[in-house]
Amino acid sequence: MAARQLIANDEGPNKNFMRWHMIEVAYVTKDMRRDPYERITYLGGTGWQRSQPDVVQHIEQGQEDYYILLDGIPAKLIVALSRFGAKYLKTELEVEEPHILLSLPSQAG
Repeated sequence: MAARQLIANDEGPNKNFMRWHMIEVAYVTKDMRRDPYERITYLGGTGWQRSQPDVVQHIEQGQEDYYILLDGIPAKLIVALSRFGAKYLKTELEVEEPHILLSLPSQAG
């Protein structure tokens, strides 16, 4: 099971966002042959790794919340729908393509 943390978020753009159990994403596995919406194949952190479809499902079902740290402030991951109808992940700060999430370090997969 993934490590869970209590994150108090009382500053920055997400100051009204508070969840007791959030999972930090530290890296992504990418398939650079795909378009930006499908490029992330796996997400992971300390002691865990899941496919993007699994993370999407967990978020949609309310099972878990995921975040990345931006300058020490958590940015929540949300499920979005591409113009082609594909579900993908991005931070709540991004307008469309998941550039911030794609900028995370890559993990060999």
